[in-house]
Amino acid sequence: MLDKNEIYYSMGGLPQYFNSISEMFKYKITNDTKNIILNTSSQPNSIPHLGTLTTLMSVFAIAEELKRVYKLNVLVQFDEIECSPKEFIEVEGHKYVKTIGDMFGESNISISDINMNYYYEILNFLKQESGINYQVRTYQEFQENKYIREGLIKVVNDQEFFVHLFNPSDNKLHVRTKCPKCSVMDKDMHKTNILEVSKKSFIVRSYCYEHGEYETLISKDSLNFIEMNTQLRDLLKGYLIAKDRKDTLTAMIDGGDWGGTWSMRIHAEGMNKLNMELPIRLFTPLILDRSGGKLSKSHYLNGKSYSYVNDYFNDYFKFKEHYCKKGLKKLYKEIKRWVNEPKKFFRNYSIDYIETIMEE
Repeated sequence: MLDKNEIYYSMGGLPQYFNSISEMFKYKITNDTKNIILNTSSQPNSIPHLGTLTTLMSVFAIAEELKRVYKLNVLVQFDEIECSPKEFIEVEGHKYVKTIGDMFGESNISISDINMNYYYEILNFLKQESGINYQVRTYQEFQENKYIREGLIKVVNDQEFFVHLFNPSDNKLHVRTKCPKCSVMDKDMHKTNILEVSKKSFIVRSYCYEHGEYETLISKDSLNFIEMNTQLRDLLKGYLIAKDRKDTLTAMIDGGDWGGTWSMRIHAEGMNKLNMELPIRLFTPLILDRSGGKLSKSHYLNGKSYSYVNDYFNDYFKFKEHYCKKGLKKLYKEIKRWVNEPKKFFRNYSIDYIETIMEE
């Protein structure tokens, strides 16, 4: 356990200049602003773990503070990324993938819907604690938005720049479509190509190892499914926010691993190329292992484990079972302290810190 008397907070960077997180929104709030939306997202490819839990709690804590300070309608918007991969199929040395939205468990319910039950439980708890309502937006809904498609068409029309910005290793924009017969996608992009590009549309020609070649027309008004990799989703979410109504201020809030170089290169450089205004973007504290790395959900899903991390920090269900509802309240109270004091928000926390807080 850590000695709480030896926990220090650096005043370097932003904490020197802001007394609260709410002050970071002031420069974009006008007399026309009636609503604030805080957007965050997650891949429901498993039961949420501690990192996801602290990010969601941070978003609601910020929302609660903004509502108190500015007396505006505040909504948390959660993007469900049900297009994340679940099953990898290798054929002749190339990978194909099926998503958590296209694979089904008991009672013919998709993997994403099964795991979203835990997310809804957390979201409902936070709604009750904070008084802030939430809205869930699926990736299906996100990719159907006309502004997302408008932005994507602009990116495709400037492929030479964006392939070097996003994917210099293979010089391809990772834009995929599903086989219309089995929903498999060409993960490696080895037989996926973008054709007939115009200012209004483009065609994706792809390949299924079982059903052969197929083509998909993508236009601003079409609703056929298109999958974009993380870089494109991140950029186009900013593009969509820049198209917001004048009475609504939308901010992106994500875990700290989306900050720094990622945010500057992928988001800021991309938005600048598209000549779009950057949204407010904040990054919540990361939960770190003892080596200083992010406490990884991926390691846990791949069967790896930390000898010093209890299972209830890797699994929301076990967390709730171990600490009960009082534990959730305790963790939320701690995170509200981070939001109320920028010196506590603009830093990361070790798993040992969290355990110390939860056990005292």
